[in-house]
Amino acid sequence: MISSIWCQLHKQVSAIRAAIKVGLFPGILFIGLVVGGRLMGAFQRFEGQALAVALRLQAPEPLDQRILLVGIDEQSIQSIGTYPVPDQQLAALLRQIHSYQPRVIGLDVFRDLPVEPGHDELLAVFEETDNLIGIDKVLPPTVAPPPTLAANQVGFADAPLDIDGNQRRVILGTQTAESGFRLSFALV
Repeated sequence: MISSIWCQLHKQVSAIRAAIKVGLFPGILFIGLVVGGRLMGAFQRFEGQALAVALRLQAPEPLDQRILLVGIDEQSIQSIGTYPVPDQQLAALLRQIHSYQPRVIGLDVFRDLPVEPGHDELLAVFEETDNLIGIDKVLPPTVAPPPTLAANQVGFADAPLDIDGNQRRVILGTQTAESGFRLSFALV
């Protein structure tokens, strides 16, 4: 009697061991491959594409009517007749925008070097417009901020690209050797 129970128990344990060897080993192997591939970045491109599709499927956000974006596009450059846009033209545009008394003006154009004519005029606009925010670049290769803007009127405009060349992330703040902790253009 005891030997028959022992035989049945031994058969059940052997069956469970066989099932574990057959079923568990491939599962553990597959999980190990997925985790290893994830750690090595093998799926990063697919994850980025899946995120892009998911974001495109979202309903568009409503537009805020209080925000005005003024762009310098190809038609603007053709009407001015030169590129980059001269400082005189940029100063006139900033003065016109400032006349409408906006809460803040964000200038997302690198202006570390003069573009004559009108550089002195643009520097004067930078000095007299206290609600103007300019940009610089803190990650190599760096670009200096506009010359006469105060440090609290400058945010960095660095945007890292993912492996596939798309921008999906933004840096909101970073530590720099020269000026300590800096905020991005979006937060200044």
